[in-house]
Amino acid sequence: MYLTVFLYIIYFLASITAYLNSALWLQLLVFAVFVLLNVALAFFGYSYKSVYSPEFQPLSQLVSEEVNREAQILYLNMQQCFERLCDSEQIWRNSNLASTDVIEKLNTNRTYFSQFLQDVYKTNFRTYINTLRVQEAQKNVT
Repeated sequence: MYLTVFLYIIYFLASITAYLNSALWLQLLVFAVFVLLNVALAFFGYSYKSVYSPEFQPLSQLVSEEVNREAQILYLNMQQCFERLCDSEQIWRNSNLASTDVIEKLNTNRTYFSQFLQDVYKTNFRTYINTLRVQEAQKNVT
């Protein structure tokens, strides 16, 4: 970082000197050297990108792990409540059942509920409810 600041100061001073001398070729030379040095610094920074040791992780990675743990806990709670609604209360027997009814009972929103169904059950609301209805019909037939 200090090297970059130093380069900017040198570039600024060289640009002023070239401008005062009215030498266009000197201005272009200073600009070309400055661009080359910046490209070299960028390449060095990119090639040395593994600056984290195993003990220290980037903050973004730590935050995402914490968020994932919280989401898993919320998913488990929501899964228990949803299965209680489906098993004990048998909400799927209601022919006018809509996802908004379940969303209200689970105290969540439509987007989060849809994502929950996709992540946990790998399906959408309508397909899951119809699967429960088909399973019940198969039990009654046999």
